[in-house]
Amino acid sequence: MMRSMYSGVSGLRNHQTRMDVIGNNIANINTAGYKKSRVVFQDTLYQTMRGASRPDDSSGRGGTNPMGIGLGMSVSSIDQIHTGAPTTATNKLTDMGIDGNGYFIISDGKQEYYTRAGNFEFDTGGKLVNSNGYNVIGWISTIDPVTGDWSMDTSPGRRIPINIASFKTCSPQATREMIFSGNLNAETPFNEVQTLAFATNPNGGAAGGEFRLEFGGQYTEWIKVGSNPAATAANIQKALENLGSIGKDNVAVSWNPTYNFYEIKFQGDLASRGVPLIGVEAGPAAAFDGGNPVYGGTDT
Repeated sequence: MMRSMYSGVSGLRNHQTRMDVIGNNIANINTAGYKKSRVVFQDTLYQTMRGASRPDDSSGRGGTNPMGIGLGMSVSSIDQIHTGAPTTATNKLTDMGIDGNGYFIISDGKQEYYTRAGNFEFDTGGKLVNSNGYNVIGWISTIDPVTGDWSMDTSPGRRIPINIASFKTCSPQATREMIFSGNLNAETPFNEVQTLAFATNPNGGAAGGEFRLEFGGQYTEWIKVGSNPAATAANIQKALENLGSIGKDNVAVSWNPTYNFYEIKFQGDLASRGVPLIGVEAGPAAAFDGGNPVYGGTDT
């Protein structure tokens, strides 16, 4: 009775191992480069109850086979199936797959590993890496200048991480913010009006965006760039007059259509003393002239 129980339990226990392997295969159904496993069973040793006998010609008896009782089963091996799987289009240029035999070589800088998972990408340094940051390893190829044939040296010690930093290009992006500043002429004669000029939309582009001015550590509110330059000039003057360090009637702002820029003139209390550095900070979508603004000019 105990022997029969043991045989049954061995079957249940080892089939549980098979279910574990099947469950792991299902869990990794979408894992890149995963190879499924299978469980192979074997029967265990038999307890011999009767040995075999050969035929006896003298007595006329035939031979008999041995008789034994099995003691259950066990796991013979858990094999990994390395056959190729169907590839799936991901529309990502750095995703790769191997058609046939072979492995990708990756390295953590100390040791090399082999994998069938080809979900790679380039890091900021231009190296081709996998999702764990391991470098993808390859060989340097050369081309014969005469025949045009490609060759590759695959001898030991010639493998290197794949790096395209020297071929990397960055797509252009529009400037979103800029800060520039100018100072008034320190040699301006006494009581001459101080001016500072800057331009928005210098090439006649579409109006839009906003900016603010900085004067003596104080910032104006954000000023919108409108399609009417005269109205924008009035908004600039109002914003400057609201600063405690300037005040009303100490500044005048006008639009110069000839040279396509705004003129900021300091007058009144500010005309007879030095004024601090003034800066312009552009917000998103505001266009400013970076070329030839008139800094430190005078108006007599």
